[in-house]
Amino acid sequence: MFISLGFWQLERAQHKKQNYQDFLLATEQTIISLSSVIKQNIPAADLQWRQVSLTGEFDSGPIILLDNQILNGVAGYNMIADFMVNGSDKRVLLNLGWIGAEDNYGFIAPIQVPRGHLDLTGPLKMVEDNLFIDEIVFEGMKNNIIRVQEINIDEVGVTTGTKYHPFIILLGPEIEFGLHRDWQPIDSGPARHQAYVMQWFRMALVVLVIFVGLIMKKS
Repeated sequence: MFISLGFWQLERAQHKKQNYQDFLLATEQTIISLSSVIKQNIPAADLQWRQVSLTGEFDSGPIILLDNQILNGVAGYNMIADFMVNGSDKRVLLNLGWIGAEDNYGFIAPIQVPRGHLDLTGPLKMVEDNLFIDEIVFEGMKNNIIRVQEINIDEVGVTTGTKYHPFIILLGPEIEFGLHRDWQPIDSGPARHQAYVMQWFRMALVVLVIFVGLIMKKS
């Protein structure tokens, strides 16, 4: 198990490095409209971190709060809402930014999103699975809010009865309504992951030495 965790850390280090490089590359490219993406049937995976423009309006459906989001040591949520895109029969999940959790974890204040026709931009992001969560629980709250530990677009669609595009748009700075938005991935470098790799491999070696010692003692 420890060896598997070591190799997993190596994979995480490579993934984060590639993700950061993709982000830097996308910042050098021009904005592409979502309508063009849909018409040209461009694979969303080819547009990771690309700035996308979209036109439409927010739906009056439930607000999704993605739990366990930490900002500067403070617990909170990423606030996600349905956006009805002009000219598309599918909706887009828009990540509106970070909001702090209340002291009373079970209480969520009413949340308002901008209304009316909107022209927005923001980077496109594919949703990654959380390997540490086996089952996604949709916790219904007051004030038309749903709280989840992970975003799975297919399961969100089943729960809300809505068809979605297979990606999330991270809202840009056009609209200011009190949420923190800083989408640049952290370039933590390989050092931290390499330290974890060595830690897991050392633990595997310790277990192996103990196991061999016990076998020899019995012999």
